[in-house]
Amino acid sequence: MDIYDIRRENMAWLIRERYKPKRGSQKRFADAIGRQPDYVSRCLKGVKRIGEKLARDIESAIGLPRGWMDIDFPDRSGPIEETMVTPAPMTVTLEVSSPADVWGKALLVLMNHRGLSRQMLAERSGVPVETITDILDGRTDQVPADVLQPLAEALEVPVYALAMPPELALVAADSAELQRLIALYRERPRQMQKAVMAFLEALEGEEGAEEQSKMDQDHG
Repeated sequence: MDIYDIRRENMAWLIRERYKPKRGSQKRFADAIGRQPDYVSRCLKGVKRIGEKLARDIESAIGLPRGWMDIDFPDRSGPIEETMVTPAPMTVTLEVSSPADVWGKALLVLMNHRGLSRQMLAERSGVPVETITDILDGRTDQVPADVLQPLAEALEVPVYALAMPPELALVAADSAELQRLIALYRERPRQMQKAVMAFLEALEGEEGAEEQSKMDQDHG
């Protein structure tokens, strides 16, 4: 399952467990997270993806630990409260040949993508420069959650982006950026939304005309 499947399964579990499978359960859940029932229904059916912002909003509204929606639980039949018991600090590891190398490469490409030096990232995240250097140099294959979370927030990416190969980490970063832009767009007045759409359509038309002109020259 990808991250969107995991979030959808966890949403369904939340509704079953917290709101019970009875009439009106989806509506009560939708009210709790500040969304429309139809929106929740589309998320459950897989028509609408559960993005980073919605996942965090659900956790905040329901009182779940940050990142809970992204966890692929092996068993979703028991009480949700049991998943919230963490007797020891969570440590994320990778089942790859060289996990330390993956952490370092993902972190480096995301730092370059955001234009951040080690010192700048340390100041933004509160994570010591020495710790960041150890990760970049591949000297650690286990990164605690209390290090991952602030790094991800400073880089403005979901936590799982730091556990991905570099090219996929960039995709996750761009996806998070797109979700933020969409959220900002939806907050704008209706008239401004129309102006933005008109601009994008005009831009698309110009790009299409340039492409057609190039194709005509190639065939000329």
